[in-house]
Amino acid sequence: MNAFKRVLGLAFVCVGLFSGCNHQKEVGVTAYVNHLDAHWAELSDSRTLNKVEYQVRFLPNDYRIIDRFGESLDGEKLQVERENLSEFQYFQVRLKAGGANIMDYQLNPGETPDSRLNYFTHNMARDLALIDGSDTLACEAHQFVTNHGISPWVSVLAAFKATKNENTKRLVIHDEIFHNGKVILKIPASAISEIPQLTLDKS
Repeated sequence: MNAFKRVLGLAFVCVGLFSGCNHQKEVGVTAYVNHLDAHWAELSDSRTLNKVEYQVRFLPNDYRIIDRFGESLDGEKLQVERENLSEFQYFQVRLKAGGANIMDYQLNPGETPDSRLNYFTHNMARDLALIDGSDTLACEAHQFVTNHGISPWVSVLAAFKATKNENTKRLVIHDEIFHNGKVILKIPASAISEIPQLTLDKS
């Protein structure tokens, strides 16, 4: 009988452990940001082709909310902003051309630094796609983040329709500027599933 009780108790412990794995840990703002700072490498991917470096980073919506409001974030703002962002998922897409200025690196015939800037500012979305599980999603919108000539990186915030499942994300760049074809960068589902749940009830 005692042996049976020990086995039964062990079974309940195992069930508890496995069921706990299905729920994201709830943490406050500081712990949430610390987790991301420690795991950006797993939430990012990069590839270099012909001296052009491509990089993508998955940006959780809660992180973007914290980045916007900082210490002024409260429960009401968090709820409102989550609703505002709920239809989309966001990625930071960055390109760098060795040590050169990317705005005049390997200009195509008829292309100028101004026309390249116009591409990154207004037209890059057409060359971005997201493979999310079995779905291929078009880029709904993108925002060019100016570097004021300080950084060698071109940075774009790209928005895609949100999906319900935490799938592996494959960001596709159809590179018509540097003629490197289809560049695919991957964010594994395992890294996304490890992101804790932000709650303002936690310190």
